[in-house]
Amino acid sequence: MSQESVDRVVLGCIIGHHGVRGWLKIKSHTRPSEEIFSFNAWRVLCAGAEKIISVKDYRISGKYWIVCFAGITTREQANCLLGADILVESSQLPEPQPGMYYWRDLIGLQVQDVQGEIIGNLKGMLETGANDVAVVARDANEDAAGDASQKEILIPWIAGVIIQVDIADNKVIVEWDDDF
Repeated sequence: MSQESVDRVVLGCIIGHHGVRGWLKIKSHTRPSEEIFSFNAWRVLCAGAEKIISVKDYRISGKYWIVCFAGITTREQANCLLGADILVESSQLPEPQPGMYYWRDLIGLQVQDVQGEIIGNLKGMLETGANDVAVVARDANEDAAGDASQKEILIPWIAGVIIQVDIADNKVIVEWDDDF
């Protein structure tokens, strides 16, 4: 299988050094954050080439993780990993439980209100302290100069607002007042 045809998922990123023995600070995008360590083969780009790395040891440090990788014992060896995304093949992800979704599977779905009116397309998701929020992109009406611009609206991802998610039919049905 060619490298281009393999679907990868970003689980986190390497954001800095920690000490002089090759330990690195990472930010996990998984929930819970320690779930990133359930994957045994991480892929990163190092010096322009994809490299598979394995975690030798790790510990929490505030909201980040401090990680020691097998074969990396100096700060200099770790330099090429700085800023790298941590990737795994999407086939390694467990199937989500019923009613749960990977954000990546929601991106691009058409968002409709309960009357069937198209609101726009789900462009992204935001994590807030209270609940997740869907970022919906839609085409705004042309202004007086004839320019069409894209507008984003934010819709809370909560029961009572998100009525139905149908990934197979490429849509999300929401109870949402367009004037809100």
